[in-house]
Amino acid sequence: QAMSIAEPVLPCGARMEEAAGTADNPPEATDAVVSIHPPELCISEYRLRFYNFNLANSSSFGSVAELQGPGGRGMFEAITNEPFADGHAVDLAFMTFVETRLALTDYVQALDRQQRTRAAPKAQLDVVVSQNAMKEVSKSKNDWGFRGLMEGLAASYNGNLKTMLAYSSRRFMEEEGAQVYGRLPESKVAGITVPNPKKAFTGRCVRALESPEGLRLCLAGAHFPVDNLAAKLEAFTDPVLGTKVALARTLRKVLRRACRKGLLDERTILLIQGDINSRTVLTLGGKHEPPAVADTLLELLGDEPLQAAIQEGLSVPPGCWREVVHYEVATALPVTYKFSEEVGRDFAEARTNINDWGCPVFPLDDVLQAAQSSGHTASSAASASPRPLPRPEHVDTYRRTLASVPPERLDGWGIHFKESGFRPFRFPSCADRVIYWAPLDLAVRTSWVFPHGGYEVNHFQGGSDHRPVSLEAILRVEPLGQEGPKDGDEERSSYRQVVAGVPVSVLREVCQSDGEESDGSIGT
Repeated sequence: QAMSIAEPVLPCGARMEEAAGTADNPPEATDAVVSIHPPELCISEYRLRFYNFNLANSSSFGSVAELQGPGGRGMFEAITNEPFADGHAVDLAFMTFVETRLALTDYVQALDRQQRTRAAPKAQLDVVVSQNAMKEVSKSKNDWGFRGLMEGLAASYNGNLKTMLAYSSRRFMEEEGAQVYGRLPESKVAGITVPNPKKAFTGRCVRALESPEGLRLCLAGAHFPVDNLAAKLEAFTDPVLGTKVALARTLRKVLRRACRKGLLDERTILLIQGDINSRTVLTLGGKHEPPAVADTLLELLGDEPLQAAIQEGLSVPPGCWREVVHYEVATALPVTYKFSEEVGRDFAEARTNINDWGCPVFPLDDVLQAAQSSGHTASSAASASPRPLPRPEHVDTYRRTLASVPPERLDGWGIHFKESGFRPFRFPSCADRVIYWAPLDLAVRTSWVFPHGGYEVNHFQGGSDHRPVSLEAILRVEPLGQEGPKDGDEERSSYRQVVAGVPVSVLREVCQSDGEESDGSIGT
């Protein structure tokens, strides 16, 4: 459930009700009364700010402080210091840095020293902590020796996954020991898995202090694998099914690891932010028709049997994966990848006219519409390039589509396109997202409000083939009913029936990594 305009917020225990009237004296349209209800019946609200940037191992930035703020407004410190667009203070800010060389520890320590020495009242977000995927590796006894050396070399070459969590101690408290980390490797050297680039997830849990049910948020930064998904885009099989099954495998790994750590229960929402590596999927349309457009993550979220397969056999309450910002169609998604390091010409010009609402939007539909309305065609040299191996006809649709967009339009957006040797997974996509898993009973009581309308992609910030993505979201959780949380038996039975309809081959592929735990050990 997603809304872009916040409803009036009343004090806890207060509720707007329609005023009574009679046939002779009807109430005015604006008449309303405020009635007081028990506190346990009020809706809990939490203002969360997300920031996500895949820096592609860039050395363009000397420190975190040099990065721009949400949507290009101000500088990085605005993420933790600025109020929401509706004027209310932020309760929690979660920042993910993928493939980064930036030192977060120094920035966090500087904030801590500032907090301790300032004479003014303490900051709204008075607790700041960071996580480093490489340091999480060193905590495991399985990572000593050659594996640890290879991980270190990979991180120095490909950058590292780091997160920063800032929250108000008046609203949240970190749960000691409630942390999760896992690898998502793609390649092997001498039989040992080596992330290249660094693929992992790492997170920690905080508990809402004023929540009657003890609501817990587990916030994890992630960089999901892309090699298998890229191969599915070029396979002779259905690319939509192939890519969403590949993504489902990764989500199952995350769930299995969180489950093994005992973090998933009826009161917990698992939030994943980072480079999810979702991709645009183009399939051939009819004669003289444009290609059909899909997005891997959207297709997966709408596939109930596949969602059931992701958690088949796991000791978790029946639940579901959702995206914080809901999209009905792939074409409405904002483009976050694949760009040149330089800011696009159109956005550089727009920078001089920036207002409080930040950077102009750039949805995927702009690319597709430009391709369909232009008379520009692919170069004959690229079209006639030799192909050593046969490949499906739909594979060339990606190159042809981008080649149909006038070069000046691509340059204006900052899209990186090299026609010769182009591969489908490099087509403009919405790769950087915020998703969450929640038990069904909690999910139906959860809704989101977006003061800035949803994702904000900052096209004013260059230095990477991704663009930073920010999100202001008000999490609203309705109270439990009088019967309390359901025991899940009915939902589990329903899920088992749904899973029964999943082809055995698909279920096998989703679960094929169950024998390999994401911390490097074997089995569960």
